[in-house]
Amino acid sequence: MKNKITIQDILVRHFPEYELIHDLPSYVLEAAQRLIDCRTSALGGHKYYCPECDKEEIVYNPCHHRICPQCSHIAKDEWLKVQTNRMIATNYYHVVFTIPSEFNMYWLKNKKIMTDILFESVKETLLQMCGNEELLGVLPGIIATLHTWGSTLALHPHIHCLITDGGLTKDGKWKRGRRGKESKKGFLLPIKSNGVMGVFRAKFIFKMIGSLRRNKLVIPIEHLNKTTKEIESIYSKLKDKKWNVDIRERYQHGNGVAKYLANYLKGGAIGNSRIKSCKNEQVTFSYKNSRKNRKKELMTLDVHEFIRRLLLHVPEKRQRLVRYYGIFSSNKKHLLNKARNLFGQPAVKKIEKIKKEVICKTCGHKLRMIDEIEPIRRTNILNYRRYKMTSIKKAI
Repeated sequence: MKNKITIQDILVRHFPEYELIHDLPSYVLEAAQRLIDCRTSALGGHKYYCPECDKEEIVYNPCHHRICPQCSHIAKDEWLKVQTNRMIATNYYHVVFTIPSEFNMYWLKNKKIMTDILFESVKETLLQMCGNEELLGVLPGIIATLHTWGSTLALHPHIHCLITDGGLTKDGKWKRGRRGKESKKGFLLPIKSNGVMGVFRAKFIFKMIGSLRRNKLVIPIEHLNKTTKEIESIYSKLKDKKWNVDIRERYQHGNGVAKYLANYLKGGAIGNSRIKSCKNEQVTFSYKNSRKNRKKELMTLDVHEFIRRLLLHVPEKRQRLVRYYGIFSSNKKHLLNKARNLFGQPAVKKIEKIKKEVICKTCGHKLRMIDEIEPIRRTNILNYRRYKMTSIKKAI
């Protein structure tokens, strides 16, 4: 049964008014437009014919935006297929790095730089500690993905990592994590102040303050009346605070975690299935309450607040949300194949893209394309903005 209310429905009805009273960057405007146009005549499409039913059917084009819940299925499947094809047949750990909310004001003003600082801090922490001869002395395989939201769509930047249990030694052998053998759950590296958390915390603050000193960060309004030294002092004090770094239990293979990551890489911060209603200028959606053992509850927000939270997580153009380190990095393919060989696996092969077939809704027979439908208008963000402004003024 089709969900009664979708993200697209909400944006079609309420985004024109929202955009009039909010100054939005062009990449956010374009994202909203693409979600509104997705699978409609605005983007054009194709006409198909079913030889079994002797019927014609029009299928409109998807928008292919990363946050669109209607376009995520094939993208998820393709990404997951590539990752599982590269997986080494060993155990894996799921590691989560979260920065304190005190950094959120800078994240909002400096998405790209703060994203790079977070990724670099995670990469350097894991590679440094795994490479430490006293701990492991190996080069692991790491897949790191950025998530910027919590279940309520509030800003919550954190990185999920899938990391191999051990890695390649300098002499080309595979070495498992020593601590992984000591218990059923096991753990890869020590976490607390002198472990992963402490190293990550120090690296992130160091990079953050370095960017401040080099005037690379846009200062949020909350800190405009403060000197650089005063801002540095505020963030230096976070070295004494416990940061949320979690190394979860060991998995026999990484496919489960990879599937979890795929669900968050494509389709945005919320799927259509979570939208329960949109009426009286309010949106109600389901979420998992982390304070109550992730019990599923309902939250109702003003429709403009809902749109604000939704668009808060639109990534900038060409922003990489997933990065590969260690033997999973693009320039270490020879080491990845060497590791796979140690586990009796063949070298990584190129994966072909998934070909989607259009199926007849009546009989299930494969449809044949017979014609192309041109878009009603080409996507152009400036023309689109003028179009909306004119339409709304006429309506008023």
